[in-house]
Formats: sequence, structure tokens, C-alpha cells
Amino acid sequence: MRNANPVQRNERNVGIDILRGFALLGILIMNLPQFFNPSFVYGVYGVPTGSEGADRVGDILVKLFVEGKFFTIFSFLFGLGFYIFMSRAEAKSPRPNRLYLRRITALLLIGALHFVFGWTGDILHLYGIGGLLLLLFYRRRNKTILVWIVSLVVVWFGMFGLSFIGTPEQAEKSLAEGLQLLPRMNAILENLTYPQWIDYQLRWVAPALAAFEPIFLLAILAMFLVGLYAGKRNWFSNLAANRKTIRRVWLVSLTVNAPIVAVLALLLTRSVDLGFRHEAVVTVLVQFSGITMSLLYILTFLLLLARPKPISWLRPIGYVGQMALTNYLGQTVVCIVLGTVFHLHGVGSVQAIVLSLMIYVCQVALSALWLSRFRFGPLEWLWRTFTYLAPQPLRLREKKAKELDAVADA
Repeated sequence: MRNANPVQRNERNVGIDILRGFALLGILIMNLPQFFNPSFVYGVYGVPTGSEGADRVGDILVKLFVEGKFFTIFSFLFGLGFYIFMSRAEAKSPRPNRLYLRRITALLLIGALHFVFGWTGDILHLYGIGGLLLLLFYRRRNKTILVWIVSLVVVWFGMFGLSFIGTPEQAEKSLAEGLQLLPRMNAILENLTYPQWIDYQLRWVAPALAAFEPIFLLAILAMFLVGLYAGKRNWFSNLAANRKTIRRVWLVSLTVNAPIVAVLALLLTRSVDLGFRHEAVVTVLVQFSGITMSLLYILTFLLLLARPKPISWLRPIGYVGQMALTNYLGQTVVCIVLGTVFHLHGVGSVQAIVLSLMIYVCQVALSALWLSRFRFGPLEWLWRTFTYLAPQPLRLREKKAKELDAVADA
């Protein structure tokens, strides 16, 4: 019987790790302010943030280049990783589906715990649900997968658009409710303790965002399928040989994104005003650009990775991506500590971006240090141990010792 084992270091696709690490930076920039501000009130009730000056510019830049762009990259990579996992599991195990189901069940459990005890903005529980559905598509033809991608995107934007349809009176009522709620939420966040944080998340944030969960699940599943399609087409293999094709597609993507960004900039700066539907249109366009811009970012990295010497200066980002689960949950821990111990309530967008970069640099350094001694991140090790129902060698010297023992036995 063949033995199933996790992917070894020399089998890893460093380019995928680098792209995953880059996505974690964008996710941190997007998520961090939500730990220190009642962001759900601004988003759900249409309450203006009231930011001015540099913070206003920061808000606009985040809307243009960050919001909705990086969870889509992460979702794409999850779909690609699913294909790599399944294709390798088929070669090593007689029951690849069982391995994958244990893997995705563990992720769903981790996500549920993170949702309850960490942050209700958790994406892992949705990945767990979407990952179960993804198994249905592994053996489907590429054409079938493309049809599903288009269908899911259309339904996604249809549902997203419908959620913002309303009358001026309804918009005014929602704004009034938000303005009434805002001072109460700010009061909670000003002197926060950990139990208060959990109560705030589960009592206020989760119910307000619950209606959007199915919508984002559609988006996640669509990008999962794009990643699966990319895996089936071997987009990430032999990048150097495909550099001209990648560059042509990159130019098309740039041409598509330029007018989208221009229109969004006009709307975000209120150079064009659409009345009571203004915020709804902006939100839908931001989400649409999440797909188009994420593809541009992915193609940009593919071009960089296709260069003769691309890896050396990008490799540190790959360490973060190699420990993506540990670093993603670690970001939550750091943000909760900053909010409950240092009480950073009211952090503006510029401060949030700077703080995100500082945290990320620390994650790069710590990830590089950890991986110089260990094969996996700590949570990745637990995840793999559960998947394969056997403790995996963690220290690098453990693997070396086992290899020497095998040679001696031979």
C-alpha cells in the first residue's frame, strides 16, 4: 500500500508561497482597522467614516487597491492548492478523498473556533464549507468549470446588487439607525477587554454581517474554481516558457482595470455624485474590481517569477506564505492584544497601514527564523498531523535523522 505524506520542502512551488505571502499583507491591511473601529456600522448602515486629510486619501487608496482584492487572491490559491493536493494524494494514497475530507474538516473546525473566540470576519469557516463543495468539481471538464465560474460570478453580483436596492427613505432610515448605533459601538471599543471583544463580535458584528455570508461564499467558490482551472491548465508550471503569453494577458488585464480604477476614483472623491445610490454603486464596483484587480496582481507576480532571477528578493514574502495559516491567525492574536491591552480605538487609515506593515515585517522575520529550524509552521504541523492521522516530523533535523536511519537500514 502506498503511504500518503505531506508535500516536502523540495516539492513546494515557491511562487505560490510568495503570492500567498503577498495576499496576507493585503488581508492584514484590510482587516486591521476593523479591530479598532466599528467598521460594520460604516459598511452596513452607510454611515460616513468622517475621515479627513491623509486618512481620507488612505481610505480611497484602500478601496481602490486593497478591498476585495486579496481574499480573492487567497481564494484562487486555495483552489490551486486543492488541485495540487488532490493530484499528489492520488499518486500516494488509495483514498485521496478521505485525506482531503479530513484536511477540510480540520480547517472548518479551526475557522469555527477562530470565528467564536477570535474574529467574526474569519474566512476559514467559509473556506471549509466551500472546500467541501470544491470536491464535486475535481473531475469535471475544464469547460464545465468555466461555465460554473461565470454562473457563480453572475449570481454573486446579482445578489450583491440586490442587497443594496432600496428607496431614498430606506437609505435615510438605515443611516439614522447607524448614526444612533455608532456612539454605543465606539464606547465599547474605547476601553476594551477580551470578554467584551467576544461579546461585541458575536452580539453586534456577526448578526449585522450574517446576510452577506452566502454572498461571499459564492465569491469564494468562484475563485476556488478559477484556481482549480489554473491547476488543471498548469498555469504555474514552466513560467519562463510562457512569459510572452502571460505578458499579453497582463496587458489586457491592465487595460480592463485602468478605466475601472478611474471611475471608482471619481466616485470615491465625489467628483461624480449618484445621490442616495452612490454608496451602493461604489460598493458593487469595489467588489467587481476585487476580481479584475486580483487577476492583475496574480499576473504581475507571474511575470516577476518568470524572470531569470526572480526568487531571491521575493523569497522572504514566501516564508510568510509557507506559514499562511499560522500567520493569518497570528494577525488576529496581535490585533486583539493591541485592541485590548493598548486600546488603539480610533486608529486612522494611515496609522493602520503603517501598523500593518510593521506587523508584516515582523511576520516575515519570524517566519524565516522558524522555517530555518522547522519544516512547517506550528498550526500547519497540527493541520497536517490531523490530515494524515500521524505526527509529522517537525524539526528539520528529525527529517534528516529519519533519512539517515533509512540509509542505515538499507
